[in-house]
Amino acid sequence: MCVIFSIGKGRKALLRWDDFVKAMLSLRSEISPIRNGGKGSGLKCVFTPPASLCDKPAVPFKWDEPHGQQKGNGQFDRKASSRLGRLLARKYGWDGNTVFVKQ
Repeated sequence: MCVIFSIGKGRKALLRWDDFVKAMLSLRSEISPIRNGGKGSGLKCVFTPPASLCDKPAVPFKWDEPHGQQKGNGQFDRKASSRLGRLLARKYGWDGNTVFVKQ
């Protein structure tokens, strides 16, 4: 199981960028890719979830596609997954009970 919110103990699989984008699309989020303004060749996306899914106002957030060592396999490292989970909790009030993807 891949998670971005810390739930329980044990090893968790790494979150793949493609799976995260698919999950956000399945929630009917708007996704706008932007280039990183000359700082390398990475891709950054602006994600705007629908207001109906947010405890707080739905403001967009930007997130980089995995790069560096993770670029080749398209996976977030555990630190990036954790930061993403904290961002979604802070901005939208989401946690492991509100957001999940069926496998």
